[in-house]
Amino acid sequence: MRPVLDPQQVLVICTRRIGDVLLATPAVRALRKTFPEAAVDMLVFEGTQGVVAANPDLRDVITIPERPSIGAQLRLLWRIWRRYDVAVSLLAGDRPTLYAWAAGKYRVGTLTIEKNSRWKRRLLHRWVAFDDTDTHTVEMNLKVFEQLGVHQRARPEVTWREEDAEFAREACQPLRAGKPYAVLHVSPKFAYKTWTAQGWGELGRWLDERGMQLVIAGGGGAEELRYIDSLLPHFPNNAVNLAGQIGLGALACVLSRTALYVGTDTAVTHMAAALGVPTVALFGPSNPVK
Repeated sequence: MRPVLDPQQVLVICTRRIGDVLLATPAVRALRKTFPEAAVDMLVFEGTQGVVAANPDLRDVITIPERPSIGAQLRLLWRIWRRYDVAVSLLAGDRPTLYAWAAGKYRVGTLTIEKNSRWKRRLLHRWVAFDDTDTHTVEMNLKVFEQLGVHQRARPEVTWREEDAEFAREACQPLRAGKPYAVLHVSPKFAYKTWTAQGWGELGRWLDERGMQLVIAGGGGAEELRYIDSLLPHFPNNAVNLAGQIGLGALACVLSRTALYVGTDTAVTHMAAALGVPTVALFGPSNPVK
């Protein structure tokens, strides 16, 4: 089957973590540059949609639980069944490939080259080999879209709504007051990516001595909040703790005005880098090329 030359409705599937969803936005922007009249929806896991909720390139963001019930799966399939001219899976897993097969009249995606992935090739019209070692995620996504004739290049898009900006100003006193501040994102999703409490404390005091107020960022999970609470005594008393207090849209607004961002290998670090603010990433032990 030949590619759809002028797709009217496209579904982009990126059912993974927040950072992966953010790093899919360059491919979505490149798609819209190539097919400006296309209506583009995105399918993501519940809890990750905040990073693209205000993205102007998307008509709708569809969510599915990370561990969905059979009922949730059936409702999703009923909703997307052959609704789209094109469905694109940016992940090599079973479920995103099946979602693409269900949703699109024409399907493209990425797959691993192992024998146990061969059955998925029958579900896609075109696919590219997934490289988890030597290719950055953004470039990997763009390679998938090249199968549709999309050869544009774009950067990650970090967006927020006006109500997010208002919430950010209310929650973040130095933003509201126009004072210089540094955002420290101290808690990655996975424990093996953490930095030391001593390191965070010394950095916090060093910034405070230079007139920089600290804004602490982090997720709202119970374990993550306990970890952040254990770090707070190491920081100056005037540090603003936003962990678990604001959504991704409001946090993006806070990041856009920061004088400095320091964070671990997490989606928020990708957001800061994409916004162009001075960013220091405490990275490892993941593959830095990827």
